[in-house]
Amino acid sequence: MTKSRISRSAFGIRYFKKAPLRSKSKKRVPVGQWNWQPFDPQRANLVNTGDTNWKDCIQTNYYPGKKQQKVILIFETGVLTSGFIKHFENMGLTYFCFDYDEFIERGFVNVALDNKGNKKSWLALGSIKLNLNDVVAVLWGRPKMFHFSRSPEPELTNKYINFVRWKGLMRDLPCLINPRALWLPGPPLTGSFEWQNKLSELIIAKQIGLNTPETICTNNKKVVSAFCKKWKNKIIFREFSEAGAYYFVKNKFVSFRKDEKGHVINSPVVLQQYVNKLCEYRVVAVGDKVFPCRIDSQASNLTQMDWRYYDNARVRWEQARLPHEVEKKLVLFMKKINLTWGSFDLIESPDNKIYFLEFNRPGATYWLLPFVGLDVPYEIAKYLKRILK
Repeated sequence: MTKSRISRSAFGIRYFKKAPLRSKSKKRVPVGQWNWQPFDPQRANLVNTGDTNWKDCIQTNYYPGKKQQKVILIFETGVLTSGFIKHFENMGLTYFCFDYDEFIERGFVNVALDNKGNKKSWLALGSIKLNLNDVVAVLWGRPKMFHFSRSPEPELTNKYINFVRWKGLMRDLPCLINPRALWLPGPPLTGSFEWQNKLSELIIAKQIGLNTPETICTNNKKVVSAFCKKWKNKIIFREFSEAGAYYFVKNKFVSFRKDEKGHVINSPVVLQQYVNKLCEYRVVAVGDKVFPCRIDSQASNLTQMDWRYYDNARVRWEQARLPHEVEKKLVLFMKKINLTWGSFDLIESPDNKIYFLEFNRPGATYWLLPFVGLDVPYEIAKYLKRILK
């Protein structure tokens, strides 16, 4: 058998963008010129400015002692960090908040396991120390250093070894703290969007009774052609692989040009029936509660396909409710995948059916406070205070 030459190109490359999905032709419109009124207009003006307002390596109200304590370990989470600290302070919750990327440059970790199986685990930076045995909950966020190249150049060997050793510590962290600790959104191997299985989650959503668009995952050109014919080419390309953690993928109708048809065979691709929209929802889930936010994405030509093109001046956001049965199924979904915090992307069709698109760990939500008054850090603080009683 003769070997055939396989193209290195993968289908769908032209849908990828490294930058956020924003229109180059449209400048930021001041809130005073929007056609709707957000919950906090002044803060809404500052959305997406990139200022996290949190510059410390460690901030804590915890002091080690002889008695075991209940400490919440917080990985620095950008614009939400200051909200967590404020609400934890107000509710009397003990926390240890640290920037993991900065900590690995200056901090220390000490894990000791004796012959009897007893372990002592500490994090320390100068005089600040954390006994990991006191940790009863973790707000996990994927450190920025996880973006480091998987195929480093030879001269970066030292940097790469340093990276993978600290990354390995994350895999061990669940065993270094209280084994009954609560993780939000979940432990490192399940609580990061870098390691989620979107195709499996779509199947789970269907199994518990949520509506889902018809979807295929294949590298068979004949199957793709038949799927396109069935839905009259109203299908969209979905990136369900880990690549979605590093790129924004533009949602557009798939058009199979000649130079792309041959690429399908190289790797499996996910294609999905396009469902016409009445509106969209970003639903935040915390524990056993869900907080739906309605997105009037069809009010703008720019966002009709994908609200992430951000026409904030025309696209109204508002808190909403979903049918009770749908909300129950979203809570059940969370239990099925063993996560406690995250965001659902849903759409409502013109015939008022609610469709599940995907679940995010935990998903960006920072604009929901100024837009609709949903304070996610406050809801999480309330949940932890109730659970840790």
